[in-house]
Amino acid sequence: MNRFLRWKGGMIATATAIALLAMPAVASAQPLDSLIAIALRVHPRVRAAQHAIAVADHRARSASAWDPPSIGMEFRDLVIDNPTPWNNGETMLMAEQMIPLFGQNRAMANAMAAERPVAEASLAGLRRKLRLQVRQEYLAIWLADRKVELNAEEQRLTELVHRTATIGFQAGKTPGSDLLRIESELARLANQATTIAAERAESVGQLNAILALPSGSPIQISPELPPVSAPPFDAARKAIAGHPELRRMEAMAQMSNLQSQAATAMGRPMLMLRGGVGYMPEGHPLREANAGEHGVTGAGEPMNWGLTLGAMVTIPATGWSRDRAEGEALAWQAEAEKNLEEGKGMELEMEGMLRAAYSQLSRAEATIGYLRQTQTPLLERTLQALRNEYSANRAPLPSLLDGMKMLIMARMDLLMAQMEQGMAAAMIEELIAND
Repeated sequence: MNRFLRWKGGMIATATAIALLAMPAVASAQPLDSLIAIALRVHPRVRAAQHAIAVADHRARSASAWDPPSIGMEFRDLVIDNPTPWNNGETMLMAEQMIPLFGQNRAMANAMAAERPVAEASLAGLRRKLRLQVRQEYLAIWLADRKVELNAEEQRLTELVHRTATIGFQAGKTPGSDLLRIESELARLANQATTIAAERAESVGQLNAILALPSGSPIQISPELPPVSAPPFDAARKAIAGHPELRRMEAMAQMSNLQSQAATAMGRPMLMLRGGVGYMPEGHPLREANAGEHGVTGAGEPMNWGLTLGAMVTIPATGWSRDRAEGEALAWQAEAEKNLEEGKGMELEMEGMLRAAYSQLSRAEATIGYLRQTQTPLLERTLQALRNEYSANRAPLPSLLDGMKMLIMARMDLLMAQMEQGMAAAMIEELIAND
């Protein structure tokens, strides 16, 4: 008998200690909104998305600029047997500048600037995903905390049964097998408490990763979930059109159209201007032999300096080069159509997800109402009656334990329904939130 009591007391103490370690202090609970705000402020992917917006602005500025001018020096007509520059040949200092005549750079800058709405929509979508992830881990921690409480309640009920069985055993009315069965149940509850603590630690680690905190940082949440509310389904379905992912696909289609216009612009002529100054010393054999090419002064003396001016225009409409610009433009047009069709497909998928979330929310609300108003009160009265009958030796131990388990299962079902309700509300908000 003493062995039973010592073993039972140690097992209950161990399970209770694990439960207390797993449970947070309500006084310092962290609101869900504050955790979401931390994630949106510190997560590296948010900063990366913000940098992507700056990248789009810088690329647009870069694309609008002309190509840099080219400056170079050239030595011409060097004497083969003594090719020394300056003294025995013509020295040319040249400059070149490519000029886009038909707005090619402006069209490319517009296409690059269109990356900004894409980046902004990506940032908004990332924020929604982070909010959803924080809510999911928050709910997982909440469920683990409630499991700890439920485990402690089941241990308390089992302890009461054990006390009653112990009294009956001492009086010779309760067989030892009943005590052994209760000990087995206590062992199961102690192991369950350890498992719940591990589940909570896993969810805390996941949430800390989202918050960019060390994995062991404590997370304490309120035992009460935030109130759940959702607009009518028809209004929610219309709100899907503002989802960041759909805006991103529309922005990508617009960017592709502008890229197509830029590719078309690149198929227009561009002007290359060239100019330079040349110098040839007197006495150069080729210069003396071709003095007329350099001109003479009014006094008949040859010139030492000369100007060179020229211009060239690209002809992209030639047969062997026309396909480059046209093919690029058509490819971007097809890309725009692809993005629009993908957006339509995503909208249909989101509508299906929204319907599923509303159905899940409705089922959860119905289950919560039934469990709170009907099943749980009935099982509580049933368990009290079984305890009284067991104390009076009018009910066997298995019936009492089954009654306890049914009550605990009903309370677990209530927790799972509340969890399902919170998950459905989180998904609805992710789909229709107003950014």
